[in-house]
Amino acid sequence: KRAVSGGSAHEGTSSRHNSEVGHSEITPSQSQVTAEHLDHGAEYEVNVSVWDAAAFLGLRCVGHGSSVMLVVSLLSNYFLQLFFCYLVVKDMIRSSVGDDTLNSLLHFRLGVGHDVRYADHTSMESMISQICAAKKNLPVSG
Repeated sequence: KRAVSGGSAHEGTSSRHNSEVGHSEITPSQSQVTAEHLDHGAEYEVNVSVWDAAAFLGLRCVGHGSSVMLVVSLLSNYFLQLFFCYLVVKDMIRSSVGDDTLNSLLHFRLGVGHDVRYADHTSMESMISQICAAKKNLPVSG
């Protein structure tokens, strides 16, 4: 038996027994819920989402029709999110540009794109700056 300070009729004997066998005494803050604990405890605010609305699924106050619509909404939301995850895995994780293409682009950028022969001498912009700005008057097209 453990003694709860202020709450046990056998507090004195239990406390002595607990201290003799090495048990610690439980304080009120450890064993009882206080008003302060409730005021500062973990809170959750219900958001306007289908996932939070699922907490009310099947309640009488919600009604049968609303519960059915909520299930339809939950399943639609679930499958849309699953579909988007599929798209990310299928198309966005692996690079669509190979190493050869990247090396060719780097060679173009360093060899031709910043070459002074292809720069716009009027605006003093390199070809790469003009490409990034989507200017239509590039000296070389293709």
